[in-house]
Amino acid sequence: MRAAAFGRATRQALLCLLVCFATVADAQFLLRTVRATPAPPANPAAILDFTGWEIAIPTSRALTTGTGSPYAGGQLKYSNATAADIAQSEAAILNPIGTYSSEWLQVQQAPDAQYEVLFKSPIWGSPSSPFEASDHTRSELRQLTDGPTNSGDGKGDFKIADRGRITMVARPLRFPDLASNGTASTTGNNLTMMQIHPNDGLAGDNASSTVFSILALRKNGELQATLTNADGTRASDPPWNVPIVLLSGVQLGDVLWIELTTEADRLEWRAENRTRAAGTIVTLTQSVPDVASNGLTQRTRFQYFKAGCYHATPPNFSSDAPEAVSGVLAPLLVSDFAAVAIRSLSYTFLGP
Repeated sequence: MRAAAFGRATRQALLCLLVCFATVADAQFLLRTVRATPAPPANPAAILDFTGWEIAIPTSRALTTGTGSPYAGGQLKYSNATAADIAQSEAAILNPIGTYSSEWLQVQQAPDAQYEVLFKSPIWGSPSSPFEASDHTRSELRQLTDGPTNSGDGKGDFKIADRGRITMVARPLRFPDLASNGTASTTGNNLTMMQIHPNDGLAGDNASSTVFSILALRKNGELQATLTNADGTRASDPPWNVPIVLLSGVQLGDVLWIELTTEADRLEWRAENRTRAAGTIVTLTQSVPDVASNGLTQRTRFQYFKAGCYHATPPNFSSDAPEAVSGVLAPLLVSDFAAVAIRSLSYTFLGP
């Protein structure tokens, strides 16, 4: 009897010890797990290196009103941005961007738990140069670092023979709802994620085209690269101007890796859909024709990189203010936006 009781007591003691050790081990495991979980990035600069980039967001310009302008009555402003928001967004160079974050440029966590920077562009916001060159809103970054050949204007540019390279990992997230004529559309819009843009503000650059290369996702799932000649001719002309399709079957939310390298007479594209075809890299080439406009071609013009979310289909409402637009468009004007999330972004110059 005593032996049996002793045995039971011994087993209970051993069981208690095992439970205690298991509890300690579990606690140590949990402690290691907590310590290993990094804190969320505090701001966009904790994810992307903004060295050498300039920001443009849709609250970054002073409002100008005037009769006959598309933005008469101060309706240019999309949101109630504070003075501090506007002041921060006008910073020329983002490094160090510090703690800047806003509705248009902010940290978010994706469904795969990766952190990324959300670039959001509304249809009715402040464009980069109202009443001047563009009525397109955007939340995007513009290259500020000079290439080996540059114009000397201090804003950063290069010629395509300098072999500029831009690399990006991004997720397209939302198409705009309105087409370029201000009507609701389900097929005609695209989501612009990357550009090469002429430095057409330079004295002496009187070429007709105000854009060179655009990378955009179409609603049919095609990631397309479009090239424009210096004289403005494009897809209806020789075959080199027809948009090339880098990827097909792309869906909103897919993780895309994109690399573009400029050469003296061509653009070299590489792309990968890491969500649907990881490890399969598509390589395509676009020839850059030597078509001149006022003595300049896209080969000889100064260019710069842009990346982010560019609202390529702004409304064309003449002098209509948002509240003057009737029917289905009125609510869209205050809710329509495009969105792209970027996980990594860099550019460099390989040299001629």
